[in-house]
Amino acid sequence: MYLVDNGEGWKLAVRRYSVPGKLDRTRRAVAILPGYGMNSFIFTWHPEGMSMAETFAREGFEFWTVDLRAQGDSVPDGGSTSYRMEDVALTDMRVVIDHILANTQSEHDRIDLVGCSLGATYLFMHVALNPDHRVHALAAIGGPLRWTNVHPVVKVAFSSPTLAGLVPFWGTSLAAELALPFVANHLPGLLAIYLRVENVNIEKAPILVRTVEDPVPAVNEQIAGWLKTEDLIIGGRNVTDEFRKFTGPLMCVYSNDDGIVPEESALSAIENAGSRVKDVICLGNDQVRMAHADVYVSRYSHDWMFRPIARWLAGPARD
Repeated sequence: MYLVDNGEGWKLAVRRYSVPGKLDRTRRAVAILPGYGMNSFIFTWHPEGMSMAETFAREGFEFWTVDLRAQGDSVPDGGSTSYRMEDVALTDMRVVIDHILANTQSEHDRIDLVGCSLGATYLFMHVALNPDHRVHALAAIGGPLRWTNVHPVVKVAFSSPTLAGLVPFWGTSLAAELALPFVANHLPGLLAIYLRVENVNIEKAPILVRTVEDPVPAVNEQIAGWLKTEDLIIGGRNVTDEFRKFTGPLMCVYSNDDGIVPEESALSAIENAGSRVKDVICLGNDQVRMAHADVYVSRYSHDWMFRPIARWLAGPARD
C-alpha cells in the first residue's frame, strides 16, 4: 500500500496486487476506481470466492485499487471532506496514475482503467477534459456518460440540486449494516433496484457494508443538475462532447435489471466515443436478473464479469 499526496490535503490509499510467478510485464497495469458512496474494499473481498483483485492478479495482471479523497483508507492531511467531481477526476486521478506508472513493473508507460458506476464517470471526465492523459483502455461498469431513461426513484432522490447539496450524510455504513439484513429478508423489493438478494450471500452483509461510504453533498448537487441536463457540464465544457475525442479501446458493462444506471445510460459512452475497439457485456439473462451492485458480490461475478474484463484487457485492448 502507498499513500499518495494529492496536493490538496489528502494522502490517497493506493494498493498493488500481483502474483510474482504469474505477472505478465508485457501487459499494462490496471487500476480500478470505486463509485458513488463506496470505497475499494469490495474489490478485495468476495463472499463466495476470489476477490476481483485476486482474480486479476492470478490472470497475470498488476492490479491496483484506489481510495480517492475521503474514501476508505485515504488519510486527511488538512484537506476537506467536501469536494466536487472534477476534484477527483482531474486532480486525484492524475496523481494516482502518475504514481502507478512511476512504480509499476509493467513495461508500458500508459495505464488501463476500470471504473465502477460514478467511478466510470470519473474515467470519462479524466480522458475527456485532460488532453495529456496517460490512459490506454477503459472498462466502465454500470457508469453513465449521459443520463437517459432515469429510474423514477433516482429522479425523486435527486429532484432538486439545491436540496441534494444541502442534505448531510453520516453514519451511512452503520445504517446499511443495521438495515440491510432486515430489508433483504422482509422487503427485498425495496432493495431490488440496487441489489437482488437471490444473487448474493446476504449473510455476509456485515462484511459487505464495509465498502459503504457517506455520500458527499456537493457531488449530490452536481448529480442532480446532471440528471436534468442529461450531459455533464464541467467548467462550461460538455463532457459528452469532449469524450468523443477518446480513441482508445472501450468496454461498457451493464446489468440487465439495473435500477440505478439503466442500459441506455450505461452504454452512452459506447455511442459517443471515438474508439475503434468498442465492446459490450450484458450481465444477466432470462433466468437471472442482475442489479446495479450484484456485479461485484454475486455468485456470477467471476465467470460473467471479473474474468471476461481481464481477458478483454489482455486481448482486444492489448495493442
